[in-house]
Amino acid sequence: MKRLVLSSSALATLMFLLPEPATAQETEAATAAAAPDAAKVNDGTDPTRLTTQADVALEHLDLRNNFSSQTLTLGLIIPVGESKRTSIRFKAPFVAVDVLGNESMGLGDVSVKVTRVLEVTQKYGIVLGGEVAFDTADRLELGTGKTVFKGSFIYAKFLKGGHILAPSLVHNISIAGSDARANVSLSTLDLYYVP
Repeated sequence: MKRLVLSSSALATLMFLLPEPATAQETEAATAAAAPDAAKVNDGTDPTRLTTQADVALEHLDLRNNFSSQTLTLGLIIPVGESKRTSIRFKAPFVAVDVLGNESMGLGDVSVKVTRVLEVTQKYGIVLGGEVAFDTADRLELGTGKTVFKGSFIYAKFLKGGHILAPSLVHNISIAGSDARANVSLSTLDLYYVP
C-alpha cells in the first residue's frame, strides 16, 4: 500500500516539475502550428486546451425502494502558469441521501485536481491528471470514508475535419481513511469522441 501512495505522490510532483515553455507567445505559436483550428473559440471540447470554468450542477438519482440521492456540486477550474498548460480544479459536493433516514444535505468528499498538458502536436495531445478526493463528508453515507487518489491519462487524436478521439484511462485508489470502510480500487476506460 505504501508503494502505491509514493507512486501517486511522485506522479503529482512530476507534473509540477516538468518544464513549461519560456513565454506565452511561444506556446500560442506552437498551439497554432499544432492544431489548424487553434484560432477557433475554445468551447471546452478539446482536452488539450484548458479553460477557466465555474459550474454548479444538480444531480437527482432515484434509488430502489423509494430512496433517492441528490448532489449539488460547486466546481471551479483555473489554468495556472504563463503557458496555461496546467490547471487546478476544486470541487465541493453537497449531498442528501435518504437511505439512512436523514434527508438533510451535508458536505461530501471535497476534491482538488491538477491537470497538465504534456504535449500537443498536429496529430495528437497528451494530458495527465492527478486528483485527491479528501474524506471530508459530514456523515457516513455522504462519502467514501477514504481519501482517494485518481490518476488519469488522456491521449487526444486530432482527426480530419476537426474531429477529436480522446480515450482516457483513469484509476482510483484509496490512500487513507477508515479501516471500517471498503478500500477503493477502480479503473475506468472512457472513449471520448467529438465530431
